[in-house]
This record gives sequence, C-alpha cells and structure tokens, in this order.
Amino acid sequence: MFISENTTPYLAEAFNARPTSRPGRWTSRSKARTSDADARLAAALACAEMGDAGSAIANLKAAVTHPSHAETALRTVLHTLPSRDRRVWINELAAEPTTRAIAVRGVGMIGDRTALPWLVRRMNDASVASVAADAFLEIFGPLEDTDDYFYGDSDDAAEALGVDADDVQGRIPIASAFAALIDE
Repeated sequence: MFISENTTPYLAEAFNARPTSRPGRWTSRSKARTSDADARLAAALACAEMGDAGSAIANLKAAVTHPSHAETALRTVLHTLPSRDRRVWINELAAEPTTRAIAVRGVGMIGDRTALPWLVRRMNDASVASVAADAFLEIFGPLEDTDDYFYGDSDDAAEALGVDADDVQGRIPIASAFAALIDE
C-alpha cells in the first residue's frame, strides 16, 4: 500500500486521523475503537504508512493471529520495527505454541541467512515443519529438484518426526537435506 501526499488527507479523514506537530506525521484518534478486524487492520496500515508506526504496531501485532490478515500484518510489523525489537518479538512469538508458526514465517520474511540453521531445526517439529521449509526457501531461494528435499508421503514424514500420520500437514521437509544446503 503506497500513500502519496495527495491521498493522505483523504485517508486521514476516513480513519479519523489528524496531523501531528511534526510535518508529514499523522496520528489516529480512533485506531482501535472498532470491533471490525478489517477496519482495525486498514487503520493500522494507514497509520504505519503515514509515519505513525507507534500507534499502529499494537493493532498490527494483534492482526497477525487473524488468518486473513496474518501475511500483511506480519510483513508490515517486521518492516516497521527496528531490528532489535523485531528479533525480540519473533522470539516471543516462537515461545508460544499457538504463535510459533507465525514466528517461523516471520524469520523467512526477515531474510537473514544466519537464521537458516534455526529454520532447519524447526523442520523437526511437525507443527511448523512445512512453514519452516517455506521460510527457508524464501531466504535461500528456489530449489531445482524439490523431490530430494521433501518426504514423498505423510507416513514417511510421520515416522521420521516421531508423530502420528494424522499430525502431519503439508509437504514435510527432510531437515538433513536442507542442512546440507547450508554446508555447501
């Protein structure tokens, strides 16, 4: 979403925002008053784009757990937060089972190649293995022949991960194959 100086006043009016004492900065007076998740996300994205990331971050962080908003909100938070705060937040997400997949996805969005070994270790966790492979590939780039890097069926993947086949979802990566890519 790109906002120009020409459209900022119209968006500001739509989200009940007003200019701050600093030129080019805006703040919203009603950023979280609505119960509509779509409206809160739109307002938070607009505030972040207009330079008022501080007031948008809380709503954007909350939106990452909403399935239809997760991707957009996560990318915006990661783009907006300073590097140190971004890592702290990712670690907080990774510590909770309900948000671990979001953290793994965020690591891929950050694009830090030093995180590749961490992602390989996540590939041994059935609950985030598929997401870890996607995040790895977002950083590493596409593979020529993916068949060598993923289990052929869920029974093989379940056996390798030590879980029931019912607990396996998506294409499950072969962690050792991905680890070999790092060592090359």
